[in-house]
Amino acid sequence: MGLKTYQVHAEWDREARVWTATSDDVPGLTAEAESVESLVTRLRTLLPELLEVNGVRPEESIAFELTSHRLELVDDDRPNHGLVDWLLSCPEKDFFVPLEEELSNRR
Repeated sequence: MGLKTYQVHAEWDREARVWTATSDDVPGLTAEAESVESLVTRLRTLLPELLEVNGVRPEESIAFELTSHRLELVDDDRPNHGLVDWLLSCPEKDFFVPLEEELSNRR
C-alpha cells in the first residue's frame, strides 16, 4: 500500500496577518502561524497528534501536501502620489512661487 498524502490548505488572513491551515483529510485541523515556514513546523507536530485522536495510526511516515492561497491588494499609498501630475497640470508656468517670508526664514 502506498503512502497516503494528506491534503492541507492554507489561506492568508490579511486582517489578522496570519496563515490559517485546514484540511478535509484531518478532522479538527486548524492551525495559524505568521509565515508558511512556521505553519509547516506546526503541522509536522499537529498532524500526527490529530490523526491519532481521530483513530488513524499510519504504519509509515505521514506525508502532507500544503497548498496556499494569498490575495494581495496593491494600494497606491506612496507619499505624494499624484503630486507630480497635479503640479504638471497647473495652468501656467511659474504658477507656484516661494513667498518672500519663507525666503527670509532660510537665512
